[in-house]
Parts: sequence; C-alpha cells; structure tokens
Amino acid sequence: MSFRSFSWEIVDDRTAIKHCDKSFFEHHGTGIPKETRAFWGIEDLEKTRRKDVTIVYEGNEYSGYFAYEPTGRTRMFWYVDLQSELSLYKGLNSNICAEYTKINEDTLYLEMYISVENPEKNSEVNETSGPQETSLLADEKLRQQAKAHETSQIKTKEVVTEQKSRDSKIAEYAKRRANGICQLCGQPAPFKDEKGRPYLESHHIDWLANGGSDTIENTVALCPNCHRKMHILKYAEDIAKLRERAKEK
Repeated sequence: MSFRSFSWEIVDDRTAIKHCDKSFFEHHGTGIPKETRAFWGIEDLEKTRRKDVTIVYEGNEYSGYFAYEPTGRTRMFWYVDLQSELSLYKGLNSNICAEYTKINEDTLYLEMYISVENPEKNSEVNETSGPQETSLLADEKLRQQAKAHETSQIKTKEVVTEQKSRDSKIAEYAKRRANGICQLCGQPAPFKDEKGRPYLESHHIDWLANGGSDTIENTVALCPNCHRKMHILKYAEDIAKLRERAKEK
C-alpha cells in the first residue's frame, strides 16, 4: 500500500507521515489528498461532511476531525490545545515529520520527529516508489522531542473543547516513585532531560478519556517507547503489570 502523494507518505495500512511545511504549524489543519482518503476511511466524507477523531499526542488525548469543504477539498483539523503543543516545533530549522498511526477507526497516535530524509524530496508529487527511510534511532527521536519542548516561557492554552484535567503533582509523584526506571519494561530511562533527570512520561493506566481517574493508583511512569506501546496495543498482561506497579510505595 505504500505510496506518496504531495507531502504525505502512506507507509502501510496503519501508518502515514506528513512532511510538515510552515503552514502546518501556523494553522490548526492540513490538507488530505484525494488519493489518501481510503487510508483515513473517509471515502464517503462528501456525504457526511465530517468525521470526528481522537488524536493521542505525548500521552494526552485531543479532539480533531476530517472535513469536506465546499471547494471539494478534504482537510484534517485539530483545536488550539493541540496546536499550542505542535507550535513548539515551528522554530526548528529542520525537516519535521508528523507520523500518524491508526489505533482504531476513530483514534490516531501522533508522533513528531526530525527526519533524516533530504528535505528537497518533500516537493515531489505523487511519487509511486516506496517510502524513503525517515526514522532516526529511537533515543535520537526522543532527544529531539525533549529539546523541542524546552522553554523558559510560561505557556498558555485556549481550550475550545472538553479536555480532562490532570494534576502535575500526581504525575511528578509517579515519576519519582519509578526512580528513573520504566515501570513496564524495567529499563532505565533512555536519556536525561535538561535538568539531568531521567526522562520518563506519566501514563494513566485507564485513560482519562475513557473515564479513568487522575489518581496515584492509576498513574505510572513509562519510557516513551513503552508509553507508545500502551496507547497502541494495550495488552492485558501489560495493564495488569502496571496496576501492580502503581500499588507499590
């Protein structure tokens, strides 16, 4: 199924990569080429006009949707809360990629990273050859993401859709309790942040979007790879293991 259409690269039946241009970070939407509609499951969008989706980014769930415009153009939109997170990449003079993985029909996992692909290739249209190699080593991807989030300015968000609140103290306690070790794979954090602390991400065992609680017993600290695994696969044995880890003092 792999092919390329404009700035989109369809890798397989679950993964699509957007080679981001300046407009991706200035607006809360991006064009969806007609050739890629089947991948997104929106072939009939002309009739329904809209399809709502959940976008999972950095362990948080955000609302988004596909829309069919009167001009015949199809676009994917998201709201200000996610746009404020993505805009952190705007100032990087690099080839930024947005990789979408379909978790199910209505949920997309989003990962941002810097590609090693030649940026000049991004202008190629309807390339039918196989996708270019865009992945960096896992640790390097994580390092770039961490660097992109460094800021000395306090961020503000205008939330225009319902968002579950999270307590930073609960997330910080989960990370301290883990003591630099991923509570799923048992391996040390892949790198340290700018303050020299092991980089782990807080994760709600039962997702807040699905009615989970923001409590110590429902929050663990995971390495980024295991965090992604839990949002894509959610193996029952992994969930059971994390429930036991969350009970530990």
